[in-house]
Amino acid sequence: MTLPWIRPRPAGARMLTVVLLSYLAWNLIRYSQDRFLLASFVLVSVIAVDVLSRIPIRWLRWVGALGIAATSAANLLLHTVRVANGGEFAYLAHLSASPSAQAWEARGEFYKRNLGALGEIVARQAPPPSVATGVNSAGSHLLRPTDCVFLVYEARPYLFVCRTAYNTVFDDSVLLSFARGAKAPSEIDARLRSAGFTHVLVNREELRRFIHQYARPEQLEALGVTDVMREFPKIPTPEDLYPPFYLAPTWKADRSIVLAWLAELRKRAVWVGGSPPIDIYLAPIP
Repeated sequence: MTLPWIRPRPAGARMLTVVLLSYLAWNLIRYSQDRFLLASFVLVSVIAVDVLSRIPIRWLRWVGALGIAATSAANLLLHTVRVANGGEFAYLAHLSASPSAQAWEARGEFYKRNLGALGEIVARQAPPPSVATGVNSAGSHLLRPTDCVFLVYEARPYLFVCRTAYNTVFDDSVLLSFARGAKAPSEIDARLRSAGFTHVLVNREELRRFIHQYARPEQLEALGVTDVMREFPKIPTPEDLYPPFYLAPTWKADRSIVLAWLAELRKRAVWVGGSPPIDIYLAPIP
């Protein structure tokens, strides 16, 4: 069924439209960051062009095209204002091929302004020797360029000057590879230390976000959770809903030792941001 001023589509075109609209609806509901909307913009464009091309009345085609153009321009303007208010332009203005003290300080201010508790950690990294001169070093640095940080739940290594290891929510868990068969939390520490790691950073804000996006509906229903972002504190063991954990064949065997290790990390953390259970903490590896 089509509107009277739109020519009927072939069956294949109608099916394609249904598929594209279904994916678009899912993506708009589940997306977390602006970059994931790119596919949605492409789908909207494909559908809009197809619909406009089938309108036989010329002035209606022009009205539709102008409406799409005006909507796109308005959204571009609003997004530009939001980006400018977030400090991205000021941050990029200080970047250069050879990092300077000014660029380093701008980087730190940008992270603190936009990344919340995590921003406090990455802003307190010691600069590399090439930009150390002139940098305001008030307060102790949490990380040095020579450190190596093992990231748990966090998957943005580009925020760190030092070396890191991590996995995304779509990868196998790197932590489980180190924990496999361990009998005590100290054994995991020893394995990480032997691999060259000096610190562990655990970002439970990201854990909550990943559960919100990727936990199975039946898992949440069994816990009586309808809004993960609001009800995260009532989830007894959120690690059980983290895909790289619960999808791993070794999770059941290594679950208790991993949870014990994470609990010990929290106790010896040298920096904690946020409020439990939605906190971020950095702990050294003894």
